[in-house]
Parts: sequence; C-alpha cells; structure tokens
Amino acid sequence: MRASSPSDPIDRSHPILFIGIPLFNNAGTLRRALDGILSQTEQRFRVLMSDDGSTDDTVAIAEDAR
Repeated sequence: MRASSPSDPIDRSHPILFIGIPLFNNAGTLRRALDGILSQTEQRFRVLMSDDGSTDDTVAIAEDAR
C-alpha cells in the first residue's frame, strides 16, 4: 500500500471519522450532541451509539436521529 500525497483525489465515498456516543440516560444532552455533530462542515462520518438500558427518552431520541 502506498502513502497518499496531497495531489491524490479524495475518496468521498467512505467516512473519514467514526464518532462513538455512549448512551445511558443521556436524553438531556443527546440532541445537543447530535446537533453539534450534524452542524459540522465535514459530512463524511458515521455516528455509533450504544445504549446500556436507559430508562429515560434516550433510545427514542437516538432512533429519531437515524
């Protein structure tokens, strides 16, 4: 595999960033976190969320964000 150089074309078909968000009763801040991520100019990312049994609205907010 060769190293890329600044003159190489950018492959825009794959994410360049993976963002992990742990979700345990995080409803109070989750929307704000997702809004912050979505407002970035770079849009080649994937958000990975993991919930560990939340009892608030966290899961509903995460599902709504899909």
